[in-house]
Amino acid sequence: QSEPKAPSVQTQQHRASEEQTDADGIQLQVLLIQIDTELAVLNQLPALAKPQLAAKQQALLANMLHWLGRPMPAVPTPRIFKWPMPGLPVVNNRQEAGIGLARFLEQACIESSFRHLLVLGEQAADCLATSKSAEVLQSQWQQVNTHSLDEMLAMPQLKRAVWQTLLPLHAALSSAASNTVTDQ
Repeated sequence: QSEPKAPSVQTQQHRASEEQTDADGIQLQVLLIQIDTELAVLNQLPALAKPQLAAKQQALLANMLHWLGRPMPAVPTPRIFKWPMPGLPVVNNRQEAGIGLARFLEQACIESSFRHLLVLGEQAADCLATSKSAEVLQSQWQQVNTHSLDEMLAMPQLKRAVWQTLLPLHAALSSAASNTVTDQ
């Protein structure tokens, strides 16, 4: 009879970092890229990553946008949201992060509105789902949640599920495009 294996050092470190994140609160970093008046993309980045899209992330996003019938902006100028917000004493939990993220999206929507929001990343979607502030704002746009660009690059098998998730958004954007053409 074999004895159960002890967890690897990597597994122990992963558990320790999860416990620390739960004890210390949530860390979230997202980029908001306004594609056009119909679509904005909110992509979750790893907490310690540079707040920009790497070449592989840009290529994957460009492919997704092409399929959705939207061109990638020539020079995308993403807006950055980090939680916890530096220098502000706040209760650091998912609810508060959701309120902060909702306010960030509200400001972006005031400056340049959009009708559809593609949320790439589970933690960002969860924060929005737990925020009462976000519930009110979400009536302003249709939201689709799926895996982040980083997750898809790390696990390419997720792409099939992502494309399935994007089907309703594809239909909505195609319908909006055909309505725009008919209105002219």
